[in-house]
Amino acid sequence: MSIVRRGWSQHVLGTISPSVLSATTANAQTDDLLIAAFCISGTTVSMTPPAGWTQIVPRTSMGTRGIQLFAKVREVSDGTTYSFTPSGVVARRGVLLALGGAKTVTDLIVGSLGLRSVNGTPLTNVAPAVTTTAANSVVLTISAEATTVDDTISPSVTAGGASEWFWSDDTDTLEQFYVAYLNVASPGTTSNVTITYQNSQTSNGAALQIIIPEVAAATWPIELYNGAPAVNASLSVWDGAQEAVPYNVGVTQEGYNSVADMLSHNPFYNAHRGGSANWSEMTMRAYTNAVAWGAGALDIALNRTIDGVWFGLHDQTLDRTSGTSGADPTTMTWAQVQAYLCFGEPYLRFEDLMAAYGSTHVFFVDPKYQQSSHRTEFFDLMDTYLGTGRCIIKYSGSNTSLAIAAEARGYERWGYYYEADYTSGDLASTQSAWTILGMSYYASAAAWTAVTGYSKPVIGHIVESTSDAATALGYGAVGLVVSGVKAIIPGPIVAVTT
Repeated sequence: MSIVRRGWSQHVLGTISPSVLSATTANAQTDDLLIAAFCISGTTVSMTPPAGWTQIVPRTSMGTRGIQLFAKVREVSDGTTYSFTPSGVVARRGVLLALGGAKTVTDLIVGSLGLRSVNGTPLTNVAPAVTTTAANSVVLTISAEATTVDDTISPSVTAGGASEWFWSDDTDTLEQFYVAYLNVASPGTTSNVTITYQNSQTSNGAALQIIIPEVAAATWPIELYNGAPAVNASLSVWDGAQEAVPYNVGVTQEGYNSVADMLSHNPFYNAHRGGSANWSEMTMRAYTNAVAWGAGALDIALNRTIDGVWFGLHDQTLDRTSGTSGADPTTMTWAQVQAYLCFGEPYLRFEDLMAAYGSTHVFFVDPKYQQSSHRTEFFDLMDTYLGTGRCIIKYSGSNTSLAIAAEARGYERWGYYYEADYTSGDLASTQSAWTILGMSYYASAAAWTAVTGYSKPVIGHIVESTSDAATALGYGAVGLVVSGVKAIIPGPIVAVTT
């Protein structure tokens, strides 16, 4: 798969205004890599990103300006805009870049900043060379500048062979960006890239190179969801001119046949909400595709309608997932809930999920906000559809009352923890209630040493990228709660017939 330049958008900031960068303008799609760059006025002003963004270049001064970069993978739940908020009076220009076919944020190789420190006529920015061990990468050269007068002519670029992607002309403010784009077929070290501007300016410039490895070309698995809760579909082959005869596609691999079977695998995989980084969370589309991708265990959190229907919902309300306000499912009938969509897909009733995969997969089930008020009903539901052999009761590790109730009903229990639970002592005081423990993959080595020291299976959560997974496994996790199903789970066995 080649990296595709989806496009770009920019926003010039006013006084104390957030920078609103439009994903629609950039033609961004789900799973695209987004990079947001800012050329900021003032010597201390910095930008605060919305949730989900990772800072890849901290706020760095360049004369009377600053440069700051962020990145994220666009998710199903993302809206059309991203608002970055400046900490001070004004921050001048923000740019959003969108790339399809790129890897996750943690796979980026971010080069060092070349800061302008001298005057000259004309003046230059130099992006230092960067080394990649990956073939078929793209190198982005990003150059920011603030000038005393408008730059109306695109700068010239020497070395590196990069071709211009876009140039934000300087007619409205004295800050601008230049972005160049270079395909690199083989591993190695790039050349320094020199960007020469038409105007003189004192040290208000910076440039860097970023290596973006491409995602390996996909063969199998593919997404097989066809609107029904099954793992079979028709695959039409396009030969470049017309659609060829469809093939019948079936996934032959099933999930873990029991909790014991799951624990015998190292590592084992549990699809977080069906793969929340890839598909609309806890919908039939998500679970069907997660099963097609080879997830042996599936994760669901449940809420309950006023007429007693249990369905997939992590939150107390439908607000985050449906974009509404004040929709409390505990005061609504199931028919009323069905009038809403979960990130564009129907909300999923637990019985329907069980009809599809209850006999083939292990489930981690979290009763969330219904865990005390309808506890007996919840366990009766688990007995009916899964039983102790296929169900693990999941909850925050500090809630030992649910764990005790689950033990009385004969269920395995997974208590998940974070760094704060280790430092507060909650891990030590509550872990005995759970048969399986969990720790956030990014917790400290000390927290991981503590949780693995209890001689119980430990699951790393919630991992989106291969580097997240490697971190958790390196600390001693034997299982992973995976939001990035496509990136991490190896994939199923697929049968294709004509």
